[in-house]
Amino acid sequence: MDLSTRFEKNGTKSILVCDDVYDHALLLQVILEAEGYEVILADSGAAAIAQIERKNPDLVLFDLTMPEIDGIEAVRYMRQNPRSDRIPVILVAPSRRDSISVECQKLVSGIVHKPIEWEELIPQVEAILATPFSTSSQRNSRSFSVICQ
Repeated sequence: MDLSTRFEKNGTKSILVCDDVYDHALLLQVILEAEGYEVILADSGAAAIAQIERKNPDLVLFDLTMPEIDGIEAVRYMRQNPRSDRIPVILVAPSRRDSISVECQKLVSGIVHKPIEWEELIPQVEAILATPFSTSSQRNSRSFSVICQ
């Protein structure tokens, strides 16, 4: 599939990638842009919240472990804000050993574990973006998926 077909297929959806480690964010940016997505980068939870309010992305990928405002805190903020309540989130966990609370699982559309396998990430991103959220209850009833290598 050439790049123009990818952009057409994805309708140039925007994805906010929030990771305090620049190399991790850059890797996700390269992978997602190769699939035709517009990528917005943020290096902290606070920066991500500001970008969400300005740009209203179609999907957010949050690193679980960041200083100050971590991924879970940022997602909780999003779910309390009517402007961002319906934006789907994929949480990026450092390893499979990290346990994710049931409460957190209800707040996100998916979880991926580092190192991220892009052959598994992209189908999950596509599936999430193909399913629109119309209410909070529909978001919470969506089946939860976890990608592990």
